[in-house]
Amino acid sequence: MVRRAVGQAIEADAGEHDFEQLFDDLDERLADREDDDFLDRPMSELVARICKDLGVTVDWSLWKDEDWALAESAARAKPPPGDAPGLDLTGDLTPAARPRAAGTPNWLSG
Repeated sequence: MVRRAVGQAIEADAGEHDFEQLFDDLDERLADREDDDFLDRPMSELVARICKDLGVTVDWSLWKDEDWALAESAARAKPPPGDAPGLDLTGDLTPAARPRAAGTPNWLSG
């Protein structure tokens, strides 16, 4: 899932000359992951981190209908009773623009 999501970001952002190299770098990054808890992290954190490392701009609207994005959106957006809006994955949700959730690593907050 991580490779597919980052691959979509690469396809949306990269020029033809960078395309193959970015996918090679992505595969290397996934093969050489150092974090034991890599798969325990939210998808948005993984996507943001890998895209940042690769120099790929993240367009969060690419995943607005994905189950993982909807689940994370619902988990982050716990509105008070009577307040219905959830997290809008179509807006600017770069790590610097998103509110930092408790336990979110510093690298994700900008």
